[in-house]
Amino acid sequence: MFLPSDTRHDVLEILLKRYDEKRLAKDLSCTLTSLRGWKEDGSLPDKHMSKVLVLALQNCPETRDLLGETSEEFSRLCKDLSISRDEETNFSRFMNFLDERSKEIVCYFLRNRHASIRELATLIHAATDQDVLTRVRDVINPKAEEIFGKPMLNFEESRIDAFTGDKILFNWWLAEDLPLEEMNDALDIFDEKDHLVVITELPGVREEDIKVDVEGDVLRISADGYLKRIPLFYTVENKVRSTYKNGVLEVRLRKNGSRHR
Repeated sequence: MFLPSDTRHDVLEILLKRYDEKRLAKDLSCTLTSLRGWKEDGSLPDKHMSKVLVLALQNCPETRDLLGETSEEFSRLCKDLSISRDEETNFSRFMNFLDERSKEIVCYFLRNRHASIRELATLIHAATDQDVLTRVRDVINPKAEEIFGKPMLNFEESRIDAFTGDKILFNWWLAEDLPLEEMNDALDIFDEKDHLVVITELPGVREEDIKVDVEGDVLRISADGYLKRIPLFYTVENKVRSTYKNGVLEVRLRKNGSRHR
């Protein structure tokens, strides 16, 4: 099971509530210095992480809940991006090919959509930024081209984040047009301080057939066979104001919290 670094850190924290540091270091066959470093940044090597999971699952019941939440989050991210996680899908084959650090990078992009090389270097504890570039250019994108027919990650000197309206400079972005059974309808999201405004095309449907609701931080739009789940990255109020005119739906949502990852 692939675990992102934040989940690895949380599992170790759970275990350290039951274990003394020195005893745990001994059980993991590592130094106390290494254990404290892993506690600080979540960079547990796979061979030690497997031991941590065994101990945590045996002694800390809350570990199962945490792992369940992680699995549900990844499933939700895939669903929001219209990516199927079935055994035989191209996406599954792609992820199974990757090493743990490359999976960490892909998972980060699924969560955040874009990132700088420095962010990614910090994420996977790379010695240099070039280490990350090499992984993107020599591992992730070549395999994506082999399976999907195009790179998964693209570099942009300047681009507007459709979800926040922010101008982002010199970042890598998750490709929006990978053949992952996505619906490529026009969509814009604007951040207006206390509100989010979502505008999407819904040609050829009747206004009375359109249903709009909120599931946590995801906006769900359905109408006559159309279904779209849009990640908002903010918690919003359940009350939805929407208007539909000339095939265009506008949804206004009041924020109910700060932006989260």
